[in-house]
Amino acid sequence: MEEIPRRWKGTCEPGVQFKSSMCNQKLIGARYFNKGVLAQDPNISFVYNSPRDETGHETHTTSIAAGNYVRGVSYFGYAKGTARGVAPCVKLAIYKVTWSRRGFHTSDVIVGMDQALAEGVDIISMSMSF
Repeated sequence: MEEIPRRWKGTCEPGVQFKSSMCNQKLIGARYFNKGVLAQDPNISFVYNSPRDETGHETHTTSIAAGNYVRGVSYFGYAKGTARGVAPCVKLAIYKVTWSRRGFHTSDVIVGMDQALAEGVDIISMSMSF
């Protein structure tokens, strides 16, 4: 896998059940934004107050878009072969702005997008499970 681009300014932000060491040559950045949701409901509790996926939706859609090559896969013995995402060689930066128990707040979405651009993200693909 290619090196992380020198122009990349992002980081892997640790949180609940997510260590910064979980980033690698594929996942080069991960952050989470919830100040808007917290302002709306200061007593809210999060499953994972971190970039970690809460429902599986984010992991699923990310693997479709950018999953690496996986050889020897099948579906219950059918369609044996190699699985991959649409663009398996891209680098990923994950910006979590939605929360399973509370949805989202527009301010968190905007701040997440602004941060992605400031850190050097080239393409933003948003899959928000409502």
